[in-house]
Amino acid sequence: MNRSTLDMVLPSLYAAAILVAVFFGSGTSVGAVAAIGGVLLGAYWAGIRRNLS
Repeated sequence: MNRSTLDMVLPSLYAAAILVAVFFGSGTSVGAVAAIGGVLLGAYWAGIRRNLS
């Protein structure tokens, strides 16, 4: 996958993971998915994205 594809796919997967947690999990799981996903998405945008061509 190239960078422009990942720029679209990763936020979509993050939103989908939060929605799954909302519908099938508890409040704690929604918070955990949001926090962990936010950190990982932030790491992608801050550093990993720069190394992709």
